[in-house]
Amino acid sequence: NIFIAENNSTQEVTISPESQWEEDNSMLHQGMFGKHKYGIKQKKIAINEKYYIKDENNNDLFFSIRRLHFWRRFLSWILGVILILWGIILWFSIAQNIDSQAFAILTFLIFFIVGFIGMIVIVSIAGRRWIEFYFSEEDVNTKNAEFTISQDNTYEFIHKHYTLRQNGVEIAQFDKNIFTDILRKKWHMYYNGKHILVKEESVILGILRRLWIPFIRTNFIFLDITTNSQSDEIIGYFKRKFEIFDNYLLDMTSDPSFIVPREIAICMAVLLDCWERR
Repeated sequence: NIFIAENNSTQEVTISPESQWEEDNSMLHQGMFGKHKYGIKQKKIAINEKYYIKDENNNDLFFSIRRLHFWRRFLSWILGVILILWGIILWFSIAQNIDSQAFAILTFLIFFIVGFIGMIVIVSIAGRRWIEFYFSEEDVNTKNAEFTISQDNTYEFIHKHYTLRQNGVEIAQFDKNIFTDILRKKWHMYYNGKHILVKEESVILGILRRLWIPFIRTNFIFLDITTNSQSDEIIGYFKRKFEIFDNYLLDMTSDPSFIVPREIAICMAVLLDCWERR
């Protein structure tokens, strides 16, 4: 019971155990986001991309899934291949009766148009990326997701925008520029007036990975650049462990004041693995 004083009188308000349970039955009230270290492990054999988020003692905290929609993506690639073959046939049928200069121009135009249309078809059918977070794997088909990350736009050619929502309410935004990925992958996180930069720890290792050199690990670091865009003070790490399968450590020990809420940091970490194919 809670007593509230109002107009020199005392009013008693009773909260039932059921309503207390409903109020506290969320990830934020379970103490899941009061830690500094989290393990993130991808399920080894699964059609969809599934992740288990664990504490330092390897206890499961909650579960994340990115549905790949296999058949829809398979169809998109089949249509893309058909479109490319159609472009090659069209090219052969026209190229036999034109001179060399027109041949070069025609070749460029056909492959540019076919490639562009093919990309539009593949992206349209494949759909937007979507990541969901639940208390446990068993909750996936029975409850609404506690957190979701959704791609904002279907067609994004330079910037990639994602929105993080908790129970449908927007709490953060993630953004990246694909041209900055040439040398060093970078993500920007925005929430409550904060601007956090998440980038590859090593430029050299990042370049080596893009040269398809196997077994090159690249970790990501978190930097608070809200007031100083040139800040190099690291407040967190996202590290890949030396294992064949995807197994990571999110270490926010350098952020004891919780500049980055842990729920946002964890969601960012899962997005990094899903998007960057680490």
